[in-house]
Parts: sequence; C-alpha cells; structure tokens
Amino acid sequence: MHRLRSAAVKARTALVNQLRGLLAEFGISVLQGLPQLRRRALPDVLTRQTTYRRCCVRSCTFSVSGCVRLDTEVARLTNRIEQLANADERCQALMQRRGVGPLIASAFTAELCDPHAFHNGRQVAAWLGLVPRQHSSGGQPMLLGVSKRGDAYLRTLLIHCARAAIRTATRHTDAVSTWAISVQARGDIHKATVALANKMARQLWAQLAYG
Repeated sequence: MHRLRSAAVKARTALVNQLRGLLAEFGISVLQGLPQLRRRALPDVLTRQTTYRRCCVRSCTFSVSGCVRLDTEVARLTNRIEQLANADERCQALMQRRGVGPLIASAFTAELCDPHAFHNGRQVAAWLGLVPRQHSSGGQPMLLGVSKRGDAYLRTLLIHCARAAIRTATRHTDAVSTWAISVQARGDIHKATVALANKMARQLWAQLAYG
C-alpha cells in the first residue's frame, strides 16, 4: 500500500511540474505546489481573453484531469493505510509518540517485522542511513555526511517528521524537544533534523522490541 501511494504521489508531482512548465511557455509563472496552481494559475488562464487561451486551456484541462484522478487515488490509499494502522496494536503504540502518524507507524512496523533482528537502536539508525559515513586513515577517524543507505522511503518519512517536530519544538517542554533545540543551537537545522530522525528511529525500534 505504501509503494502504491508513493508511486501515485510521484506521478502527481511529475504531472504538476509538467503543467507548470506548460504555463511558463505562455508567460505564466507559478510557485511550486499543487495548491498554488489551483488557486492562482488555472483561474488566471481560464479568465484571460488572449489569443493563446484556447490552446492553453485545452492542454491544462487534460493535465488537471490527470491530477484529479491521482488525488483520488492518493486519498484512497492514505485512507486504507490509516485503517490498517488503527487496527494494528504495534502501530497504535508507535502513534502514541508525538509526530508519529499512521504513515510512519505502519511503514516502520512493516519494514521492521522482526525488531529483535537488531541488537540495538544504533543498528536500526545505521540500517536506515541516518548515521555519518566514516573515512578513517592512520588511526584518524573522519565523519562525513549521513550514509543514506537502506530504505529511502522510510528514511524520508522520518526526516519529514523530524523537520515538523523541530519547527514546533519551542512549544513543548518534553525531553526530546529540549534536546532538539540544544542540538540546533550548536549547529544548523539540517544536522539537527537528521539527529532527531536518528533518535526517533531508535525510540520507535525500542518501542517495538521492548514495549
């Protein structure tokens, strides 16, 4: 279900980008995102009385109808995933944590079908590519950027969740939010986001492995 939903989202994004490129050919610049396209660009095209209006409207109508079909498919798959997550005890336990919704809980549970295959949380973070790459020479360790190995889809979900949690961290006083604020103060927000995603992966694994 997750793979089907991800494919539908990618197809919709590609279609929206194609539509933005088409509008740019007629001198209409649109910000990224489907809402901007629907609220501003399309009404503008439909109301302008210009020589290119008919050709542009026909092309846009074809692309928009495809976006609508993909919207329906994404919504259907999302609803199905939410139903499956709400019916699973392990997913329900994971969703008790702040920022973890049905998508992350169900994807994490599905990928880690046997949490005891890992000895500790760091192995899970490494498996997801959320730890630094190492380049050691002559006994001198050097840490590089994150390895980005493992499941890119699940890693992306955790990164998005961590980014949202950091934006609202100042509104909370729990230990994780306080820690995230301190990490961000020592470095940039991107490093803090990855660090928080790493911590979340460890916590979710511990929840599945030990309750």
